[in-house]
Amino acid sequence: TEDMRNVEITLVPYQAFMGEVVVLDARQEEKNYLDLNVTDEHGNLMDSDNLDISRIWIDEDGEEDYEYLNPKYFDEKHPCRIYWDYDLSLQDKNDKPLKEATLRIEAEGYDDPVIIKVKYPKRNAKKTIKFKHKKK
Repeated sequence: TEDMRNVEITLVPYQAFMGEVVVLDARQEEKNYLDLNVTDEHGNLMDSDNLDISRIWIDEDGEEDYEYLNPKYFDEKHPCRIYWDYDLSLQDKNDKPLKEATLRIEAEGYDDPVIIKVKYPKRNAKKTIKFKHKKK
């Protein structure tokens, strides 16, 4: 039907055998994302392959806990895109997107990570992070 033209259907082998179908709505994925523009001290964009990005929080025991995020390369101008609704690290216990998250971004060759707090993007959002000089 016309409503189904933007829907992706994915069959995992055992689900296909069992007759189960998983339907993902591609329109939602495209709508709620965060582009992280991570730059070096000269303003050059850093590729997500050289970054470790994790969501951090304090657990019920008062200890810091974390989960790695899975950013996607979109294009040269958007090399680090996080699809908020589909990254399991940005979901609560009920599989709903978190309203906000604290992210720790570590870059290859830099000693100090950058920690930022971000809110759930209503549509799309952009955040620029600049790493400072390497420590010697």
